[in-house]
Amino acid sequence: MKFEIFTPTVIHELGQRSNQEDSVFPAKGAATETDRLFLVCDGMGGHAKGEVASANVIDAMTTWIHQRTLPNGIVTDGIIEDALQSAHERLDSLDDGAENKMGTTLTMVCLHHGGVAMGHVGDSRIYHIRPSQREILYKSIDHSLVYDLYRNGVISYEEMATSPQRNVITRAIMPGEENNDRIDITHTTNVQPGDYFYLCSDGMLEEMTDDQLLDVLCADSSDVMKAGTLVSMTEANKDNHTALLIKIKNVIAEPGDEKLMNDEHISSFNEMVEVMPLYAKNRTEPIAPQPERPAPNKRIPRAAAPAAINAATQSNNKCDDNKKERNKTNKLLLLLVILLLTLVAGFVIYFLLNKNNDDNSDDNGTPKVENVEKEHKDAAVEATKTTREDSRSEGQNVDNTQTGNDNETGNGARTGNGNGTETGKTTDDKQDNNNVSIEPKPITTPRGGLPVPKNNDQNNKLIDNINNKEKQGKNQGNTDKKQIINLPKNPKDNNPQRGRTPSQNILDIE
Repeated sequence: MKFEIFTPTVIHELGQRSNQEDSVFPAKGAATETDRLFLVCDGMGGHAKGEVASANVIDAMTTWIHQRTLPNGIVTDGIIEDALQSAHERLDSLDDGAENKMGTTLTMVCLHHGGVAMGHVGDSRIYHIRPSQREILYKSIDHSLVYDLYRNGVISYEEMATSPQRNVITRAIMPGEENNDRIDITHTTNVQPGDYFYLCSDGMLEEMTDDQLLDVLCADSSDVMKAGTLVSMTEANKDNHTALLIKIKNVIAEPGDEKLMNDEHISSFNEMVEVMPLYAKNRTEPIAPQPERPAPNKRIPRAAAPAAINAATQSNNKCDDNKKERNKTNKLLLLLVILLLTLVAGFVIYFLLNKNNDDNSDDNGTPKVENVEKEHKDAAVEATKTTREDSRSEGQNVDNTQTGNDNETGNGARTGNGNGTETGKTTDDKQDNNNVSIEPKPITTPRGGLPVPKNNDQNNKLIDNINNKEKQGKNQGNTDKKQIINLPKNPKDNNPQRGRTPSQNILDIE
């Protein structure tokens, strides 16, 4: 796709300002029919700073694009975005560190073999107008606070022109990495002879409506006369007046044009698509009252805009953010409670499992001495019981009087004051019985406790000790203290002639 144009008309007026902060490319008086790249920048930041920013952005971007246009004459979005990045780097190199940063807006139109590329940053504007149909095909959406307020239903479309916040912009080209704003790019191949592309700063818009602009551009007059009318209609405002008026003479089709990008009619950056349909519905809902603010004497830098936007349009977002924060906090607290309960449960289980070990062990984890002694003592008593039962069942029974003072008589009889009487044995027989040798059986574990030593010498000594105690009891009248121990019942104790209570024996305890 190729384009032929008439000589562009340039408006670059000082207006009521003391200095010119706007810049335009091509410069006034330098535009020709061969130009295909057009830019308008509205500088800001005070005396000297605004014009430095706008001039350097135009120089950096035009140099980059002219040097990197593809051999087939195509200018891609990547080339335009890289050109904007080079402009940011230029401003970074000029930054003096002052708090009041310089900056500029940008509008750009590029006619190339891929169609028409339109890009903008800030509140300077681009129009694509078709006078033959008295129609605005494209109108860029300003990056301004009043547009955000309108799109959020805070103010009406008519109130944007009179709002005291109309000069607050939300996007600009400024030094500093945090200020590297993107450029909104729209493409069109829907171009006809007679169409106008109109680029202008906001100084050309404050005193003019879209209908008035259509009246001027659709009039049957020369472009120079139309430019003069536009200047006279906006001379009351206090800003600089800068604009470019580009009229298409002819469009030459080329093979492959049908594949070129054409998103003008659906672009989210086109007010005629995004905003005007809403305005056409003639909204009747009440408008939220806005506090009165004094109109600024000069454009407010972009850096001040986010705070104003947050105060006016993002209250719902703040509520959502607070709700998300609360939910996040609640989840964190719940997680901490679960973790705490898990730790407490772990300590309780650990305490219960180790309590029994602590009762039976000392600090070093070994069994306590008193418990070991008790186990050995119990085992010795049980062993004694078992030994006596075995000795009584294998040898002759040695009879003892259970309680009281025992007396022996001649004639082979012995009586006692205890629990019974024993007859049928002589004294000599008794002595012979006392000298009977008893062969003890090995001692086994009496119960589920510690094993009893199986040393036969120790068992024999224990039995001899018991027999000696019995002899001493006979000779001394058995005056020692006694303790009755209930032993397991011996079948031989059922003999009624023995005169003793079954399952009771007497064991001397020292």
